Amino acid sequence: MSKAQSGYVALLSVLIIGAVALAIASALLVNGADSQREVLTYQQSVQARALATACTEEALQQMHDNTAFTGTNNLTLGQGNCTYTVTNTGGTARTIASSGTVSPVVRKIFVNATAGATAITITSWQDVPTLSTPATIAFVQVNSATPQTNQSSVATTYTSAQTAGNTNIVAFGWEDTTSTITSVTDTMGNSYQVAAPRFTGNGFSQAIYYAKNIASAPAGTNIVTVNFSAAAPFVDARILEYSGIDQASPFDATTAASGSGTTASTSNVTTAAPSELIFSAGMTITSYTGAGTNFTSRKITSPNGDIVQDRFVSSAGAYNATAPLSSSGNWLMQIATFKAAGQ
Repeated sequence: MSKAQSGYVALLSVLIIGAVALAIASALLVNGADSQREVLTYQQSVQARALATACTEEALQQMHDNTAFTGTNNLTLGQGNCTYTVTNTGGTARTIASSGTVSPVVRKIFVNATAGATAITITSWQDVPTLSTPATIAFVQVNSATPQTNQSSVATTYTSAQTAGNTNIVAFGWEDTTSTITSVTDTMGNSYQVAAPRFTGNGFSQAIYYAKNIASAPAGTNIVTVNFSAAAPFVDARILEYSGIDQASPFDATTAASGSGTTASTSNVTTAAPSELIFSAGMTITSYTGAGTNFTSRKITSPNGDIVQDRFVSSAGAYNATAPLSSSGNWLMQIATFKAAGQ
């Protein structure tokens, strides 16, 4: 392979990437939101592999020109970059490790070869698709509404601007076990799904909903409305926004518990992904005084004294939630967990 041929391979890779991007852009115009994300990921994977291939070709060219060559180099092609490393594993044996990145997708190629005096012989070639480090989940904002008379509908406003692609997580509690939630909507048209279904205990009811991949909204314009089957007493609505949560399939697991005492405590929930948000909401007849161990309190409502708290974890495992009360009393607490993007 000559240097001119190597340059042609790199140019061809860029042209392939451009052609794929054009085809995918056309597909994006006719697919729904979820399909668009799947197609975009496919596009990024194809681009990343083309970059990894270009770097592998460049490494082979270096070995052809200099059979003693070892080391690491980088290339930037189109909207991505690639890296290759050639390692001498003994005699004429060489390994090539190449990676192409089109964030957040990384494609890797591992090659075993021999560097002969007149030819380079490839003995194995392995492609490995991967994702980059998971996104960092972050709390964005919180607000609450606590009407003190029976209500069949309660509205709560996101006071700050909302960012497209983020996740809304909302908890609704009320003090009876007969009323049910009939709908959760907002003014931006985001679609809400159940994370933690209605759980009842000690005269309380509570449920957690979420909206993934939300639309952007100016400050003070997005209003979340929960509707009940009958006027519910002492409704406690807590609405939160988070960034960095998976936009396609964020919800993972849930658990709930109720009891009496000076500390609320749920059973364990087992997370499936390494990086997750542990979201917890609790109600009580007394008042919560702060977050539980390893949790951060985002809101203790007034005058109800109910809590919403969270925790960010970096390894899959079993987790529970606790929170202290101002005095011994009945309580109810739920957990819902959400996966970070890029896993």
